[in-house]
Amino acid sequence: IKLLKLNFTGGEPTTDPNLVDYIRYVKGRIPRITITTNGSLITEKKAKELKEAGLNMAKISIDGLSKFHNEFRNYEGAYEKAINAVKNFQKYGIEVRVQSTLTKYNREDLLKLMEVLSDLGISHQTIVPVCPIGRADKEMMLSKEEYKDFITQMYKKVIYLLEKGNKTNFQIR
Repeated sequence: IKLLKLNFTGGEPTTDPNLVDYIRYVKGRIPRITITTNGSLITEKKAKELKEAGLNMAKISIDGLSKFHNEFRNYEGAYEKAINAVKNFQKYGIEVRVQSTLTKYNREDLLKLMEVLSDLGISHQTIVPVCPIGRADKEMMLSKEEYKDFITQMYKKVIYLLEKGNKTNFQIR
């Protein structure tokens, strides 16, 4: 049995002072090394350090544009830090993917975010419906009709972005 990918996740994996050492240790043993992060601690220096250690890909959670994302993450400046993390990773050739949580309250934001991510050259965006666990509750979930409507709007946005030359792979679960 050969391990093909190792993903460091958390909580927030970049708070672990040994993360770079862990990545260095598995580099060469595992073909693909990734992290899932909120991006809040990804400075240019940290991105370079992670790249040199052997990081291949980063998945960043971005759940809407600035106002929604900051409120959803309960952290002012979270959106700006996540976007800066995208740019810092890209500067060092680390593939960036974005995962977004779909709720009743961020549908329009996610459609607009698709264009922002496309313009940034993100390789993938995956949109996942909210699950009623932790701070999330059933009130945040879309009805079947709302979900169907969102998928239709997302499809139209993908067609529009393809016509503009988009290279981002958009997925919804």
